[in-house]
Amino acid sequence: QGDGVNDQLSIQYTLLRVRQASEVKVGVHTLDGRRVWQTQPGVQSAGRHAVGWDGRDEAGQRVRPGIYLVRVEVATDKGSEVRIRSVAVIY
Repeated sequence: QGDGVNDQLSIQYTLLRVRQASEVKVGVHTLDGRRVWQTQPGVQSAGRHAVGWDGRDEAGQRVRPGIYLVRVEVATDKGSEVRIRSVAVIY
């Protein structure tokens, strides 16, 4: 709601078994798979990482309350690895 309380989601992930730095994409999607926001933090090496999401879509509008899917994709030498978790947005 813009009151400064819990207005930012920290999306944390750990890259394991990555032999070389890899391209990472982090996105937020609706339950039907429509992407509402995405960031590409770039090439990252093994270890812990985090990106922030302010609850806004790619047009800068606040998303509606509901359940969303956070998708982290890593391009590895063996192909693309994807992990998906749910997050609730409540105002």
